[in-house]
Amino acid sequence: MSVKRWYLYILECEGERLYTGISTDVESRFEAHVKGTGAKFTRAFKPLAILYREEHGDRASASAAEARVKTLSAAEKRALIAEAQSPARKRSPQRKRP
Repeated sequence: MSVKRWYLYILECEGERLYTGISTDVESRFEAHVKGTGAKFTRAFKPLAILYREEHGDRASASAAEARVKTLSAAEKRALIAEAQSPARKRSPQRKRP
């Protein structure tokens, strides 16, 4: 039996607005938002891109992360996104020290 992964995601929407949500399939959920069948917010402010995603092992963990991120200001969310996209973060993990 495979474990269903949940993801926290942040979308860039029209007007430089950010939308935060959770899903098991971020790409499909993004398409639903684009088609206008997602959240009320994304019907008002068309989603433009997926800026961030964070994997979680279960819905409870993803929901807790979503609640935490939703308390952040837009500037703090953008800092989180920038940190995740930074070259230092994309490098392979450092070797463990003996």
